Amino acid sequence: MSRITKVLTLVAALFALSTSASTAAVQGQTAGTGQTQAVSAAVQAEASLRSRIVSIAKSELANKSRNREKGAKNCNYYSGKVGGGSTKGCPKGWKSEAWCADFLKYVWKQAGASTSGITPAAASLYKYGKTKKTWNPGKSIKGVKVGDAIVYNLNSSGTWASHVGIVTKVNTKTGKITVISGNSGKNSMYVAERTFTPDGTVSGYASPKG
Repeated sequence: MSRITKVLTLVAALFALSTSASTAAVQGQTAGTGQTQAVSAAVQAEASLRSRIVSIAKSELANKSRNREKGAKNCNYYSGKVGGGSTKGCPKGWKSEAWCADFLKYVWKQAGASTSGITPAAASLYKYGKTKKTWNPGKSIKGVKVGDAIVYNLNSSGTWASHVGIVTKVNTKTGKITVISGNSGKNSMYVAERTFTPDGTVSGYASPKG
């Protein structure tokens, strides 16, 4: 092989190596861009879900045709849609049972969140959070976002809780949150709103999954 041929062969080899490296770099950049776009889409989807939850909860709070019990004790619209209970003494389509979890389930379902495993028991939101790996224990609002379920007075075995609501506002400056919940307000007969600093009655929060 002549000297010129050897030089040309070496140049060709170096060109091929450079082209291969460039192609790999472009492919890596493309993959990285795709991953970034996927993460961005997931973040946007979560934000959209949470926004819908808050919007629907506020709409139900203002809906005087069904934001309170009617008829017999605990007769409510939301249990009629997603729960069980008794129809005795209730308006058509309404049912009677403790309904704070039913209200939350209705709102989450309307917003497009998964409601698998949510029962009329408030403690089912703790189990939901543990199953979905979204449970945030304690009263601290660190990491809490609008749309989260707030669970009160969960017992040590995680089988009973006194109440559950939907977080609709988080103020990190004041440490206060705003919550809308069913089976609440005066005589526990309404969909009601409350702004407060979480105390020892708050056991934790569960985030919704789409």
